[in-house]
Amino acid sequence: MRRKLIWLAAAVLALALTSPAHAGIVKVAKRLNVVTFFGGYAHPVGSYNGIDVIDFIDSGGRLANLDAGDVYDPGFYFGLGYGQIRNDHILFNLSFRWIHINTEDTFWVDPFIGYTFYPQTPAFNQYDLDFDLNWLFVNPSYSLLSPYLGLGFHAGITSASGEFIETENDVTLALGLNFGADLAVWRAGDNRSVITVSSVNEWIVAASDKRPRYLNLGAAVKYYFRP
Repeated sequence: MRRKLIWLAAAVLALALTSPAHAGIVKVAKRLNVVTFFGGYAHPVGSYNGIDVIDFIDSGGRLANLDAGDVYDPGFYFGLGYGQIRNDHILFNLSFRWIHINTEDTFWVDPFIGYTFYPQTPAFNQYDLDFDLNWLFVNPSYSLLSPYLGLGFHAGITSASGEFIETENDVTLALGLNFGADLAVWRAGDNRSVITVSSVNEWIVAASDKRPRYLNLGAAVKYYFRP
């Protein structure tokens, strides 16, 4: 599964990077810049055999896999991004995102064994630099509704901290599938700028062991403008 996703990501990225090379052959629309303010709800998905320094060993001495809901509670996130639409459909976006990670108090691997942090449960936070590569079915500068699909690449720090524990920071990576749509709510008369309210959703399909995977369901305000 992960190998297929890596090949898919490489193919989409290669297509996006080679598209500008045709600018001298075909006529393309002018570039459209975008500033994005976003936030949302993070629903944990997947299964886990540990969290931070804890490995989930059952009463038989085996490493156990727990469902996401037995390890993490839903979290939330906020972010700010800047991007650009090229060739009328390809949106590159770079953003910073903060995710608050909520966990269960006790991790039960079987009816007889449960794990907890001591002397306190750390406060977990994720700080990410995101690169999104999305395909817009319709350019928002002249459409009321603009659906999109794409890929999200995340590199950041998973931080665990507390009053009675030493702060630990781990560099982590993640790959996600983006989907959503922009709804135009204001448009300049010359179509040089547009404001949209948008659904910005992502399913994290692969991630480093130290960070949770989420189905991110969010909303955004986007300001599109021509330089």
